[in-house]
Formats: sequence, structure tokens, C-alpha cells
Amino acid sequence: MKKIKKLIKKLNNRGSSVIMVVVAIGFIGIIVGALLSAAGYAYRLKMQNLNATDNFYYVEQAMQEIYAGVGANTIEEMKEAYTYTVENMVRFDPQIGTYVTLDDATANKMFKDKFMENIANSPYFAQGDARLAEVLEGYISNETVDLDNSKLSLDVQNDQIVIKNVTLTRVQEYDKSSGSGTYVQTISADIVISEPNFEVKFNNMMADYSAIYDYAMIADMGVQIIDNNTLDISGSIYAAADYYNKSYNEVDAGTYDKTYTVGGEEVKYSYSVAKVTNKDSSDDSTTDGYVNRVNDEGTAIYPFDGENVYSMNSGLYISNSTVSIMADNLVIPGTVAVMDNSELVVFGTAGNVSEVWADNIVLGGSSDIGTSTYTAGKTVITYECSEAIFGGNLYVRDDTEINARGAVFTLHGAYYGYGNSTSKDTRVFVPTVDKQNFQITEVDGTTNTTYNRGHYNSSSIVVNGEYATLDLSAASRIYLAGRSYIELSKTVTGSTPSENVYTETFVYNPVNVISDTETQFIRDYKTAESISIKSNQIMYSLSTYGEKGTYSVVYPVNAGTEGAVNGSVTTSYEGVKISGETPDVRLFFNKFFPADVFNHSIPCIAQNVEGKPVVLIDFATAYDILTDIDDTSSELTYVASAQSALEDIDSLDEYTLSFVTAYMEVLKANPDTELRNIVTFDEFNAGSVMLPGETDLLSGSVAKPIYSSGAITTKSNQAFTLVTKNDAQVLNSLLSGSGYNTNFAFPTDGTVVDTYGNPANAFELSEDLEMEYNYMKWNLAHYDSANVEKGYVSDLVLEKGEDNLTPINKYIVMKNITNTKKTTATGYTVWLSQGDVVVKGDSGEEHLTGLIIAKGDVTFDSSVKSFEGMIVAGGKIYVSSTLMDITASPNVCRGVIRDCITAGDVDILKVFKEYENYTADGSGGPGSGGTSTAVSIEAIDYTDVVSMSNWMKNVGGDYDGTKTP
Repeated sequence: MKKIKKLIKKLNNRGSSVIMVVVAIGFIGIIVGALLSAAGYAYRLKMQNLNATDNFYYVEQAMQEIYAGVGANTIEEMKEAYTYTVENMVRFDPQIGTYVTLDDATANKMFKDKFMENIANSPYFAQGDARLAEVLEGYISNETVDLDNSKLSLDVQNDQIVIKNVTLTRVQEYDKSSGSGTYVQTISADIVISEPNFEVKFNNMMADYSAIYDYAMIADMGVQIIDNNTLDISGSIYAAADYYNKSYNEVDAGTYDKTYTVGGEEVKYSYSVAKVTNKDSSDDSTTDGYVNRVNDEGTAIYPFDGENVYSMNSGLYISNSTVSIMADNLVIPGTVAVMDNSELVVFGTAGNVSEVWADNIVLGGSSDIGTSTYTAGKTVITYECSEAIFGGNLYVRDDTEINARGAVFTLHGAYYGYGNSTSKDTRVFVPTVDKQNFQITEVDGTTNTTYNRGHYNSSSIVVNGEYATLDLSAASRIYLAGRSYIELSKTVTGSTPSENVYTETFVYNPVNVISDTETQFIRDYKTAESISIKSNQIMYSLSTYGEKGTYSVVYPVNAGTEGAVNGSVTTSYEGVKISGETPDVRLFFNKFFPADVFNHSIPCIAQNVEGKPVVLIDFATAYDILTDIDDTSSELTYVASAQSALEDIDSLDEYTLSFVTAYMEVLKANPDTELRNIVTFDEFNAGSVMLPGETDLLSGSVAKPIYSSGAITTKSNQAFTLVTKNDAQVLNSLLSGSGYNTNFAFPTDGTVVDTYGNPANAFELSEDLEMEYNYMKWNLAHYDSANVEKGYVSDLVLEKGEDNLTPINKYIVMKNITNTKKTTATGYTVWLSQGDVVVKGDSGEEHLTGLIIAKGDVTFDSSVKSFEGMIVAGGKIYVSSTLMDITASPNVCRGVIRDCITAGDVDILKVFKEYENYTADGSGGPGSGGTSTAVSIEAIDYTDVVSMSNWMKNVGGDYDGTKTP
């Protein structure tokens, strides 16, 4: 056994090891070869995949570009549908006679319907598949990607539009790697544009409601301040006249008769008078009408008839009071009246320029005149009189009248008198007004023509008061689009002179009965000035030259002229003969009224003016005759005379202005002329009229811009000066000339400056200012240029008239007013009244804070010394003699609203338009009214309405890049 073991130990195993190693190496080689081969295949596959992915990336990118392009176009159509809805969601409802705003549900349906209509009618859908393919191809940025237009089609449904089979292919050669070859990638998808399945917020589209809180007083029938020693008002004011533009009021009317005495005969007219009523309207767009208001004792205060001094000058009426107003805006659709020795100062808040928007400005009533002496031609007077200082810009639709003796008017800012006589005065009167006092009707047989009195829509500045001062020396710009008028239709019925005070009463005498079938209603007389002084009316007067008579002129006319006989017409006219005057006088008048035509007579208008007989030149009749003369006639004397009189004259305005200019030049050159020396005219002691720059305009000093449609009369001491368009350094004519190229600081959003670059655009500026005034009367503030509510106001004025404008209808829901007096948790008091309200503290407090909103009038108890908050009245606001200050406070207004929300005082909150739908659970406040999922238009993306479906890859890969023709 041991021998066997030894034998085994001696055996040699070297050969086997070698074999094993060889075998192992061979096996490893096989494995390595296989691995290398697999790696090579894997690399090639990876390169192929990479090439394919790269190729697919461009195809997918192109599909996303098409998706985004369709989405962008879709959003544009959505914006247009949104704008359409906003512009049409406020509509006039003929059933209730007012405008209504669509609710969110109705507005959203309109929006969605319009959106789908826009998409279906858009050019790239409506023009067929070929045009659609062209549009979609335009979105692709990579030129190697092709759209297979043979597969494209359009499926239009009610609630969606589908672009079917948008198929994109890219064929690309790759030859720079082991994965080289021709790669074809294809994507196919449907692009779906769906009707929005969400709601859009429309309830906040009206302008925000915060502007009202900056106002201390808002009164639809005006604010009246009488016998107040000193009153300080901090806050803006809205105060409208009481006798016109109240069509939104509801009144009961009775019919009454009124009699005029004309030529010893009585002429009777009928007119309506509204009864005093307290009506609760069911329409939140109306306020209640209050006319012939009564005081606490039941005695009528005065009728709202436009005749008595209070009503005639209603708006912001101040009498025998000293008032200081710090405000950004005074909006007065009536008159700013500073009467009976009152003083008014208006200036803006810190950093802001005050704006006054008004129909009229009047300084009138009584004045206490002291002694007057003349020293070296200078008038020295002492007086107590009305004074108004405006530290801001004035926008005056009608006239500024300085009627009180010794009155002083001062302006630090721009003056825009934009009424230009070209548009009809559309005021609508309350039933207590006798419209014959404001409208003139010419009756000729069966033809009736009604006019408004000219000066109601013609902006001028008139100085009627003796010793008065018109100080425009600090004005930054003057714009006067209108002319002065002499009121031939006004008849003085009585006067009450005293040592210091002179007052007069008058009525308008509208009729002149010619025959049983013809009645002529007298029209007022338009002068040539835009700033005029009462005494310069003498330049139109023929009263000193002879007796009035009837004259005839026969002159040649063109063939076919109505009334022509043998090529000429005979015209009769009222006139004055001047043949007996001196040669200088005859020579002057002969230039404008050629003796060859008029035989030394001048057409005239005769009428009593303020109780005195006045005969005025009838420029209109003379101009009509001169322009009717046939310039081809063989009667050369007529033709030459007419052409000489009208040389370089193209209109009646220029004819009149040319006469005035020549008249004043004669007076300057020869003060003793028989044409009448108004330089020392002592029947009227006119004060000063100072224009920007220097009082003496002839000194050559640089003055601020003045733009006027007529001449301007100034007076320093006893020297009159007439400024016309020839004084280019001072005056630029709105009707002719080249000096109008400037910028007007006209606010569209408070900062924008609009350019009106030539005289032809003067009326355009007037129209823009007229519309801006309407915006202020509704919104109490300027709109920015993009505000959609501007369209609503424009439509309201166009369809219903400006007499339907009142900010109360925008900001207050009058139907929700209840009779309430309540003190809130933080101490504010709220007065609500369906009729009148007397403001008084519970314990006789002198200083009150809170809100006052009444359908009728608001008066203050004598115990109240100050009020802070806001006052809104459908009638008048009467400021007592004891009230010392009134302050607007947005913080107080918001504090009241906050307290009411906390306490759940729904009845108070529902009075405000922004809380009209407020409920006890806290819903219905600002921003509410839509569904909980309603979104703002700014938050909408195209992915909300545009999607892709039926997305497929590498379908239709046989496409070879050849497009279908």
C-alpha cells in the first residue's frame, strides 16, 4: 500500500496544465469576440436611435410651433370676443326706459358665442383647407419639416372646431456615423379649439367706485350757501342746476297758463309745473324729482323755473358769504354764482391743479359801492363787491359774466370756453320752466322753426358791471370759441335803484306779432367779440344817426334766383339813413355799406335793451345782399361796390370783425370823430380787462397764448383797446390764420396732452371738451384712455341725451334708500332718507362725521359747526349760516362701509352701487357676482381652449415630401 502511494507521488502533471490554459484562452477569445461584436451592434443601434430621435425632435418641435400658432390666433379672437361683450353688456332697455347691465351668466354666453363665431369666420378657417395649410406651414421654423396637406381637413361643430390630421414628416440623410442612412419621422394629431368651459369675470367692467369718496357734496339740484360768514370746504363738489337736464327725475305735472303782454295785446302760453312728490322708483337708474321745494314750515322756497335769481343761477350758488374750496374737481352742470358781495377762492389739493367744469360762471347781485373820483384819468373807487379767484383751470361751456358793480374775477390757470355756437343747446327743462324763456320759435304760416337762445352754447366773457375787473394777467392760456350776445329778447319789467345797490327784474319777451298768420320770435344779437365790455355795444349802435325806416334796394342777381324779375330782386329792410352826417361819417360807413347799393342807409335791428331803445347794425342782412349781387352783371357800379366792401372777406364773421377793427382804428386816430368817442364814454364806468403778459397790450411785451373766434375788447383806465387777429403776438384766431399750432393741455387721463395743430381743429377740440364734460358729469373723474365705460357714456348721451347724466345713478342705488339714522360701532353716523333730511347730532354735537344720502334736500341744523364725510342729495344741499367747514373723507366713507360689513347692516350697504347685491352672509360685495370658478381675462392662456388629440407617431411614413397641389 505504501508502495502504491509513493508511485502516485512520482507521477508528472505538467502536460495537463498546458492543455487547460490553452483551452481557457480559446474560450476567453470567443467571449471577447462575441462581446466586441455585440458592442459594435449596440453602438450602431444607439447611433440609429440617436439619429432617429434627432430627426423626431424637429418634427415634434414643428408640431408644437403649429399648436402655439393656432393658440396665439385663438387668443386674439378671444380678446375680440371679450371686447365685444364688454362693449355690448350695457344695453338700453326700452321697457324701462334706461340702460341695464347684463348679468355674468348672460355676458358669458354672449362671450362664448362670439368667440366660436370669430373662430369659425377667421380667415385661416373660412377660406378653406388650402389656405389653412398655408397658415399652418407658416408656423414651422425648420424648413426640413413638411406638412402633408393632402390629409388636412376641418371639422366645424357647435362647441368646437377640429383641425384634423395635421401630419408632419421629416426625411433626413445621416452619413457621418455607423448609423448612417435615410430617416423618416412622422407625427399626426388633431388640434381642437373648444368653447371655453370656464366663466370669465365681467362684473367689474364698470369703472371703479372710489371716485365718489373724494367728493364732499353731490347734489342733483344744486348747492346753496347764503349768509355764511366763513365756510371752508375741503373736497370736490358736484352741483347741478335745478331747472334743466333732469330727465332722469320722475315728477307729476299739472298744466298752467302764462300771459305775456305784447304791443298792448295779451298772448297766452301753456306750460307744465311739477307737483311736489316723494316717489319711490322701482328703477335704480332714476332718482326722484323735487321741484317747488318747501321749507320746514311748508312754505315754498322758490320755483325751479330758471327765472328767479336763485333758480336762474342754480348750481353752486353763493350769496353774501365767504367760501374757500380746496378741491381737485368742481363739476357744476349749472352756474358757479358768486352773488351779493360774496368771495370765492378755489385752489387744488397738494400737488394737483384744480379743475372747474361748469356751464356758466356769474359774478352778480348787489354791490355796495362807495365814493368814486377821477384823478388824472384814473378811477379811484371803494366798494364791497363780489370777488372770485380761481387757482386752476376753467372749462366753461357757456359764458363767464361779470355783472356786479365792482366785481373782481381773477384766474391763475387756463381758461377753455369751448361752446362754439355750431351745435344745438340740448338742455331739457323741468316742468316748472316756461320754455319760451329759453327757446325762440319763428312762426311763418304753417312753418315753425325753434332755436335756442344763441348765447347758451357760445362761450365768451362779458363784463357788464361798472368798475368791474377781469384779471387774466396770470392766465396760462385762453381759449374762447364763442361770441358775445346782446339780449334783444330781454325786457326789463322793473328796477329798484338805491344809493349803493341797483337791482332789476326782467322777463324774456319772445314774440313780435306781425300778422294773424305770422309771428316772429326775436333772436339775440351776436357781436364780434369773444371778450366784450358792455359799453362797447355802442359801436354797433345807429341810434344817434337818424330815425329808423323801411328802405328798398334793387340789385342784379344770377339767373334763376328765387324772386328775381328781369335779372334783379327787390329787397326791403329796416334801416337808418345817414346821408345827413358829415363826409367822414358817410365815407366810413360807405366802405361797408356802399351807397351805390344801400343809398346811404344801413340795415338795422331795433329793440329795447334793458329798457332803452337801441338800433343796432344788421350785418347779416347787409352781407346777404352784398353776396347775392351777380358779379357778372353789366351793372358794374353794383358789382364794384360789393367787391370793394367784401375784399378779402369770406364770411359774415369776417365781415363783422372787419367793421369792428376799422371802427376802433378810426377812434384811436381821431378821438373826436363823430362816429362817437367811446374812449371817454361816461355812461358806463367800465373797469379793467387785463390779458396775459401786460395790461397794455401795445407795449410789445410777450403775452401768453390767446385763441379766440372773435375780437377782444380791453380797457385800462379810460382807454379802450380792441385786440383782433391782426395782433398776432397776442391773439390767434380760431377761425383763420396760422398762429394756432400749439398743444392744448386737455386731460384724457389727467396727464395726456392732445395736439390740435391748426385752426380747422378748433371745433374738434370743442367737441372733445364737450364729451369730457359728459364723462365728468357721470364718472366724477377723468377716464383713462382704455376705459370701456367711456363707450357706455357716449351711447347714453347719443341715445338718451345728456339730460340723463348724473353721477348719483352710477354710484348710488336710490331705490334701496330707507329712512334710517344709525351710529356705527366706531362712532360714524349714517343718515338715509326717502325725502328730506335735517342733519343734527343726537345730543346737539357741533362736529359730525359720517354719510348723508337723501332723495330730497339736505339741510343742517344751526347747532352743527362742521361735517366730515360725504353728502349726497337728489334735491338741494342747503348750507346753514353756522356751518364753518365741510370735509370730504374717503377714510370716513370706507370706515362706515367696514362697520356695516362687520355688523351686517345690509340696508346701508345696498345703497352703494358696488354693494347693491350684498347679502347678510357676506356675498355680493365688490368683485362678486360671478361663479366661484370665474377667472379674469388676463389669466386665460390658449392651452385653456386649444388641445391636441389622436396623437400618433410614424403613421403615414410613406410620405415622400411631395405636396398635393
